[in-house]
Order: sequence, then structure tokens, then C-alpha cells
Amino acid sequence: MYKFENVLINGANGGLGSQFAEELLKCGASKVFVTYRSDTGAGVQSGKLA
Repeated sequence: MYKFENVLINGANGGLGSQFAEELLKCGASKVFVTYRSDTGAGVQSGKLA
């Protein structure tokens, strides 16, 4: 099994990208960065997801 330290996921808008980010955090990834689109534009979130 791989251990991920820092991960960037493009397109975490609630679909598979978001699910993958959540699973990585459960598996011990130290930091996960995700990009997403919202009604106010694009953004970046890092760290533990709520």
C-alpha cells in the first residue's frame, strides 16, 4: 500500500474527487489540497476537509 504525504486533487466539487480526498485523509495523508468551482468562482482548499 502507498502512503501519500501531500496530494493535489483538481475538481473536488462533490463527486469522485471529493470522495478520493476524504479517503486519503482517512488513510493517513498528511495534507490534501483540492481545487473546486463554486458560484463565486474557483478556489483552493488545503488541510483537513470538514
